[in-house]
Amino acid sequence: MALFLERPDLLQRFRDGDKEVFELVFSTYRDDLVRFLSARGRLSRFDMMDVLSETFCLAFSPRQREAYSPSVKYFTYLAGIARNVTRTSRRQAARMVTGEVPETDAQGPEDRQEAANLVEKVLASLSGAERSAVLMTLLEERTQESTARHLGVDRNWVKRAVLRARKQLARMTRREGWPRNEE
Repeated sequence: MALFLERPDLLQRFRDGDKEVFELVFSTYRDDLVRFLSARGRLSRFDMMDVLSETFCLAFSPRQREAYSPSVKYFTYLAGIARNVTRTSRRQAARMVTGEVPETDAQGPEDRQEAANLVEKVLASLSGAERSAVLMTLLEERTQESTARHLGVDRNWVKRAVLRARKQLARMTRREGWPRNEE
C-alpha cells in the first residue's frame, strides 16, 4: 500500500509528528515489514521485535520524517532502515561475542585529542559553505535537504561536500597512521 501517495494529506501530519498518523503508518506497514525481515534471514522472535521496534523508532524520528521523499514508496524506505538496523545489530552481536573493540574507537584522552585535531584540520581545509554543510548535517543532525535549503544550495551539493570531507578525513587518518593500536 502506498499510504502517502493514496492519502497525501497524511504526509504533512506525519512530518508534524501526529500520533494518530504514526499509529496508522505502524499498523499499515508492520506485517509487511515482519515478512520482509523474515525472508532476509534467521532472526529470533526477540531479535525480530527488536529490529522492528528500532526501525519504527528511527523512521518516526524528526530527522527521518523530514528526510522521507514521497517519490519513494514508504515501505521501500522502511525496508532500507530495517536492513541497516539488522546489519548494525548483527555487527554489535558479533563484537559482544568476540570481545572485539572497533578499531576506530579512541582508546584514551590522547587518541581522542588526536582525532579531534584531525577533524579540525579537515574542517579548516573546507570552504565556509562546505564547513557549514558538514557541521549542519553531521553535528546538528539536519537532513541534507534541510541543510541545502538553509544554505541556498542543491541537496546533491551538500551530499558531495559531506562525502568530500569524509574522504579527506579518511586520507588524512591513513597518512597520519591513526588510530594507533598499542598492545
